[in-house]
Amino acid sequence: VIGGREAIAPFLNRCAEAGLPPRLEREQSYLVLDRGHLEPFEPLPRLRAARADDRALMYESGARLRAEELDDDPRLSDPETYARRVDEECRDGLAFIWREADALRFRASVSARTADAAQISGVYTPPEWRGRGFATRGVGELCHRLFEHSRAACLFVNDINAPALA
Repeated sequence: VIGGREAIAPFLNRCAEAGLPPRLEREQSYLVLDRGHLEPFEPLPRLRAARADDRALMYESGARLRAEELDDDPRLSDPETYARRVDEECRDGLAFIWREADALRFRASVSARTADAAQISGVYTPPEWRGRGFATRGVGELCHRLFEHSRAACLFVNDINAPALA
């Protein structure tokens, strides 16, 4: 369930009364960037849509992301559905990766896209590459590309993720 705390509190209370408390709760910030407000940045031509031959990389990095963000390893909780989702992302051109020296530096997906807005999700940089600006550059390049067809780009960020909020 996603929404403002006041809006979803009655739903969560009723579920808890029925013995179904949430497995995980996260406070999130909703970030929006309108076309024309993107700060200048160095283009990143190495960011590209994931392909079928990236499947293993997408599978592992996506599982690490979900385990870290949602406390759920999809390889254990629902491997078949997760594998299908990875295949779809690679097939449909909705996931983007930046590799250098054959190592993943950044990945992100586009979970929804309209003329009004595109929603970015699944932003991930492997821990060994964090703090070096890879996500900043990757998200900037992805926004630039999304602005070709959408007025704005948006994403949700967990409030405990201070580097992403910055």
